[in-house]
Amino acid sequence: MDFLSEHILEIGTLLIAGSLGYWLLSTKKQQEGPNGLYNPGNSCFMNSVVQAISSLDHFKDYLRKSDGPMTKQTLELIESLEKMDGRTINPKDFVYELIRQGGGQHLMGYHQQDAQELFQVLSDILSKETASPYHSSVGSLFSLDDLYLKQEQTLDILFYGKHTNHLVFDKLRNPFTGLIGSTITCLTCGYQTPVRLDCFDNLSIVVPQQNRCTLESMLEAYCTNEIIHDYICDKCSTKQTLEHLIRTQAKKGDIAFVKDILRNHSFDTPFPPDIKRIKSPSVVTKQTLLVGPPKCLVLHMQRSIFLPNGYSAKNHCAVEFPQTLNLTRLFSKPMPTPWKQTPPETNVVPSVEQNINEPPPLESVSPVSEEQTLEMLLNEYRNPNLIYQLTAAVLHFGSHDSGHFITIKRIGNTWYNISDENVRKTSVFALDNAGAQVYMLFYETRS
Repeated sequence: MDFLSEHILEIGTLLIAGSLGYWLLSTKKQQEGPNGLYNPGNSCFMNSVVQAISSLDHFKDYLRKSDGPMTKQTLELIESLEKMDGRTINPKDFVYELIRQGGGQHLMGYHQQDAQELFQVLSDILSKETASPYHSSVGSLFSLDDLYLKQEQTLDILFYGKHTNHLVFDKLRNPFTGLIGSTITCLTCGYQTPVRLDCFDNLSIVVPQQNRCTLESMLEAYCTNEIIHDYICDKCSTKQTLEHLIRTQAKKGDIAFVKDILRNHSFDTPFPPDIKRIKSPSVVTKQTLLVGPPKCLVLHMQRSIFLPNGYSAKNHCAVEFPQTLNLTRLFSKPMPTPWKQTPPETNVVPSVEQNINEPPPLESVSPVSEEQTLEMLLNEYRNPNLIYQLTAAVLHFGSHDSGHFITIKRIGNTWYNISDENVRKTSVFALDNAGAQVYMLFYETRS
C-alpha cells in the first residue's frame, strides 16, 4: 500500500475515532450558512474540492440521474452541505467509498495532498459508474479491475480514422467532460499526424513566471502552436529507412514493405525483425484545439516551478480571472482535417534516382464512415452556450510542498469563504485579491 492509500485510510480511521467529538460538534449549530466539513487531519485538499463541486447545478443534476455507490455517496454529501443549517458534516461514508474504489492509490504520494488530483480521481470514478453497468461484487479495496462490466466502453482517448469502431456515445455524460484535439506537423516533410482527440475533465494551464496575468491570456497560450525539437517524425523516419534499404540493396520484399507503409501512411505497422527502423529527429509544431466544451469547466493553475538544483517552488503570479468567461472564440477555431491535408501517397520512391523528398500528388481518400463518426462525436459534445459563470474557486495558501486549501463559493447571490468546518460570508471582492492563491476555478454554463 502506497503512502497516499495509507493517508486516506488514516483519514478514515480518524473519522471513526473522532465520532463522539464529531457528534458533539455536529449537534452544535454554527453560524447561518452552508455546512462545513470535518477535518480530522490533513484533508483540506478533499474538503475544498467537495465544497467547490457542490456549487455546480449541472453536476448535481448529473448525480441525480446517474447511479452507483460513489455517485450515491457524493450526492448525499453534497445534499447535506446544502441544508444551510450551519453544521459540520463528517464525510466518512464518502471517504470509505473513495477508498473502496481505489481512490487513495491514485493521488500524490507525499505529505501535501493535491486537490486537483483528488478531483480527477473522483471524476473518473463517477464517469465509469455512468458508462458501465455496475454490479455488486466488491473485489479489491484498491482495484477497479473487478468492479465494472464492459470496462472497454469507457471513452478515454480517440483518434480520427483509428479505433473509431470502438466509440461509445453515452446517453448520460459527465458534465466535466469535454474534448480537446491536438495534431503535430513536421516542419521537415510537412506530414501532419491524424488529429488526436482526448477527453478531459479539467484543463491544467501553466501560470507564467511574471507578476500578473489574465486567465484569458493563459487560455490563449494553451491553444498557441508549440515548437518541439527532436521529435521523431514517423514519415521522415520511414523515408530514411527506405532510403537506407535502397542504398544497401536490401531485399526487394523489404523495400516493397516499407514503400507500402509510406504510401498508405500506416506508420503504426510493426516492422519485421530483419528491418531496422531508422529514427529521424525533426522540428515539429503541436497545435492544441478546444473541440468539445463541457457544461462544467474546471481550470487548474499549474504553479510548479522546477529549479536548476532539482527542487520545486510555487509560482505566486497573480491570476486575474473574471466571473463571466466567454469561450466562444476559443471553441470556434477551425479544426484540421488530416485526411484531406495529408492523404496517403500514390508515388513512393520507385527507383534510386527519384528524389525521395519529392512531394506526392494530393487526393482525397477519406472513408465516409470516418467523417460520419467524427460528426457524431462532435455533435455529442456540441454546446451552443459558451458563456461560463464562476461558481467557486479553490485557493491554496503556503509553499509548494505544504499549506492549506480553502474554497470561496457562491450560493445564490451570496459568496462564502469555507475552510473545513469554518464558514463565513464574504463578498465577491474577496476574489479580486485572491489571484496569487487561486489554484482551481469552477465555471458552468448558464441558460
